[in-house]
Formats: sequence, structure tokens, C-alpha cells
Amino acid sequence: MPADTSLGPDGSLLPGPQAGVLASYRSKIIAVIGSHNGWDQVVKFAEAILVQEFPRVCTLHKGVEVFRASGALVVPS
Repeated sequence: MPADTSLGPDGSLLPGPQAGVLASYRSKIIAVIGSHNGWDQVVKFAEAILVQEFPRVCTLHKGVEVFRASGALVVPS
């Protein structure tokens, strides 16, 4: 779910279909992955779902770029 359209101005999760899908994963581990350049948004989104009492939330250290650097992710240009 894109953080920029999923969070309200106060940092809370906005209601909608994406929030419903997220709620269905409440008992699973949720990894918040974004760009290293947009790390503030990654942290803000992770904190927002922690406030919603999701018990298992983690972030990918150094962002999606770690996959690009290792060759595990190839994005066509």
C-alpha cells in the first residue's frame, strides 16, 4: 500500500479497501519496504500501523536498494 495515499495528515491510517486488506494480515509479520531516499515515509507508515496495534511490524534496513545492489531485484529502464 502506498504510504502517501494511505495516511491522513495526522499520520493515521485512512479507511478504505487497502486498510481492510492490511487488517486481514494483522496476525502476520508485516514488512514495510520503501526507498532509502524516502526513509522518513517508511518510518512514519510503520509507526502508524504500530499505533493501530499491529503486533509484528518491521522495516527493511537501507530500503529496497539492498535488493538492487545484490542483483535480486532488476527494474527495467
